[in-house]
Amino acid sequence: MPFQVNDIFDDAEKILGACDEKQIFSKLSDVVEVLCNTGDFDPLVGTVDICTDGDMVTLPRDIAVPTAVNIGGHPTLGRDQLFNFHYNGPGDCKASCSWTWDDKGLVPTYRELKVPSKLVAFVNKKSDEGKELWAYGFDASNNVIRTEENGKWVNGYRIPTIFGYALPDADAPLFARVSRIRKVETDGTIRLSSFDGSATTGTLLGVFQWDETDPQYRRIKLGQCCNWVRLAYRRRIFRITDRTDLIPFYGMVMVKMMLNSLKFYDEGDIARGTTYEVTARRLFTESISANEPNTQMPLIVNNNCDMLDQRDVIN
Repeated sequence: MPFQVNDIFDDAEKILGACDEKQIFSKLSDVVEVLCNTGDFDPLVGTVDICTDGDMVTLPRDIAVPTAVNIGGHPTLGRDQLFNFHYNGPGDCKASCSWTWDDKGLVPTYRELKVPSKLVAFVNKKSDEGKELWAYGFDASNNVIRTEENGKWVNGYRIPTIFGYALPDADAPLFARVSRIRKVETDGTIRLSSFDGSATTGTLLGVFQWDETDPQYRRIKLGQCCNWVRLAYRRRIFRITDRTDLIPFYGMVMVKMMLNSLKFYDEGDIARGTTYEVTARRLFTESISANEPNTQMPLIVNNNCDMLDQRDVIN
């Protein structure tokens, strides 16, 4: 079963030698990142059901890559961003009604703005009052949003972060599109919304956690509108920052082997580092295989005969 950092912290301290807690967290994060890229078995994969509104879906921040999408109970075919340029693809104007989904890349907000709007922030903890929250983007004329900060013109706009107060400045710019969000680490969450003087068209753009400094979320476009989708995904690897964080492995020995490997790599001893790494990867693969059911994915068969030359169909 997965275990906490605290369960292996003393052993990690002995292996790595003289280092502080932050350095140990960093090395354990590297161990998770290296081992999770090993083989066909990945402890970072999972499934999630998401309620949708329309055909655009922005995925939660812990999802790095969607590997399969089921729209309303129907299996679908995934297409990458370059398919938009394919002769048989949708281009920029053609609407799709097929059982497909398209990767639209990374975006900084949950939703797009409905109309050009000012931005406001709702601060969850009083201790976060005054902390930096910047938005970058373009206005309705596709000009880069620039504001004056300490006597100099800079890209972006610093959104006021005032506890218990969420109204925009009178001279705040109108954003038509947000291209990036930047914030410092905070004690609580900060909620970003649009404000256009209407109670009906304001848009919740994001709820940023304390450790999100440059939010990025994967967005996909569905070929069919549906009120729910089911995704198989690979989870994003977050850096370990606390002793109570979980290490998603079945056993500690492989982690110790990988810590030794990274230590020797840092010392320039590639031969010994490689020896420990090979052992760590073998133990990792064996542990995952022992805890996975003996299943396989069958080949995909296209049974839509209307799309095929009948001479190619095997009776």
